[in-house]
Amino acid sequence: LGLGQGMAGNNQLQTLVLNGCMIGNEGLENMVTGFGETKNNSLMHLNLESNWIKGAEGGRQLSLLLQRFQQLKVLILTNNPLGPLGARALALGLAAAIHLKWLELFNCEFGNDGVKYLIPKGQENRSLTNLRSCLHSEQRSKNVSIFYNYYLKLSPPPQVILGSLSHYAP
Repeated sequence: LGLGQGMAGNNQLQTLVLNGCMIGNEGLENMVTGFGETKNNSLMHLNLESNWIKGAEGGRQLSLLLQRFQQLKVLILTNNPLGPLGARALALGLAAAIHLKWLELFNCEFGNDGVKYLIPKGQENRSLTNLRSCLHSEQRSKNVSIFYNYYLKLSPPPQVILGSLSHYAP
């Protein structure tokens, strides 16, 4: 609760890096709960890489967090095993993240079933300019193609990076 409560009243913090803190779903839920219904307009960069945020509950908590960080421009979720159900829950928050420009989803275990949930249904995510994701070649199927083709049709199209983590260079 402490981190969320501290951020609820903070309008100065622009970057929060919790890379490798292993907060998990429970820590993320505590952060969201502590943050309450207050919207934060200062945080622009959130790095939650390698925090063991997983499944539908992890995606739901991320979705709630995105609704509260109205000015968030960069979200890094690399190495969190969200899986297909987490992608489904996360998609709701991404639709509300109208300022998001950079999204990293390396190694989130979405698979073909999860990627279909991340394909916007309307005009959502028009501000996204950099999408970084890693899907193994056996997972690149029709849904994956539709997902990337959607983003490539935006004007201007985002920088889309496909690759493996061994080729990842921030």
